[in-house]
Amino acid sequence: MNILKTIEMKCWQAYVLSLWNNKDLVEVWDVYLPNENEYWTRPYRYEDFWEVSDKNKRVITICTMLGCYFNCQFCASRRSYVRNLTKDEILWQVDFLISQWKVFNRSIDPNESKEFHVLYTRMWEPFANIDNVISSIYELVDRYPHIKIWLSTCGWEQWVLELLKHPNIAPNIMMQFSVHGTDEIIRSKMLGIDITFDSKIMDMRRISKFIKDFRKLNQRMVSLNFILLKWVSYDFIKLREVFDIQDVYIRLSPLNITGNSNDLWMEWLIKQQDVIEKKPLSSEELKYVMDNLDRSGFRYAYAPAIDEEIKYNAACWQALEILRKEKIPDGFYN
Repeated sequence: MNILKTIEMKCWQAYVLSLWNNKDLVEVWDVYLPNENEYWTRPYRYEDFWEVSDKNKRVITICTMLGCYFNCQFCASRRSYVRNLTKDEILWQVDFLISQWKVFNRSIDPNESKEFHVLYTRMWEPFANIDNVISSIYELVDRYPHIKIWLSTCGWEQWVLELLKHPNIAPNIMMQFSVHGTDEIIRSKMLGIDITFDSKIMDMRRISKFIKDFRKLNQRMVSLNFILLKWVSYDFIKLREVFDIQDVYIRLSPLNITGNSNDLWMEWLIKQQDVIEKKPLSSEELKYVMDNLDRSGFRYAYAPAIDEEIKYNAACWQALEILRKEKIPDGFYN
């Protein structure tokens, strides 16, 4: 294992690592944060954090595959699939990040943290590697009984339904669906998949049905994630026809700036910096969307990067993308 790049910030580190050879690269992330109030409120400026300590909350993000073969239009990892990671490779990332806590004088046992979260969200679609993901979750729950595992998915039905067969670990899992559009046409465009013709991908009604079944095993609300872009129409009121406001909450994620999003001329609707600086809504288009969301009755959360994450370009895939552009020794890549 080689550490190829480290980004060190006040309350977290991001790493680009090679696995067993110099070609298999993963990006991982280690952070300690203040606890949230329910799902939807926490500060996004480091200076506003309170009770920040190892004993409060630890969050690490890891990869489940090398690249991704989905085609989400805004994502830097689109159509870059190499292979799935093994169970041991998934667990190795967790073990590596725990070992690095000692380097930064943060050597607390995860069992001593009030909250310990592992996000299977860094390099992507964990359900495409469902067998190894499920096996690794069983082992992590055995090690850390209070652990919370975040699984984020585009909704490949065959894989997602597998989760319902594992009631013993379901209470430890926090589910998020990458929806990104309030109707199937927009969602198809954002995900790069024609959901109306590809029956493998769950449409929103099938997602809603799954959520109701899953909440019989885990009562926590499921999040629906939206990256809000200019010139895209959003109607959260209409979304009430599909989803129960008691089952889901809306998560708003500003666009991460990557080479891919720049190439496609994507533009923010919610700017990370504006949220961090607590600026008022800056456009009539955004005001309309937020008014629609308020009137829909859904609970919702902003989920912008924290200020330091923006400053150091440490959001998903940015560290790896930057490394690929830097001059590095021959032989690291095919």
